[in-house]
Amino acid sequence: MKPAKHYERSTKGLRDMLFDALEQVQAGTMKPSEAVQMASVVRQIVATADLELRVQKQALELKSGDADALVLAPPVVSLGHDKDDA
Repeated sequence: MKPAKHYERSTKGLRDMLFDALEQVQAGTMKPSEAVQMASVVRQIVATADLELRVQKQALELKSGDADALVLAPPVVSLGHDKDDA
């Protein structure tokens, strides 16, 4: 069994790993289902990194006193307190 290649733990490393997997699928040395599983794990890693970056940004906004730092999304329904409700 061939030893696993080491990839840098970065977005570049993730890209390199995915492109290597694509080449291996094309060469017939990796099953497509294995590449799909790998891509699924990569998606979760990227989603986690994205969440961490958004939390860091929000924490900085809170430290700066930004009043809108806690606004996550616009309200979906009106609560009847908007000045335009008159």
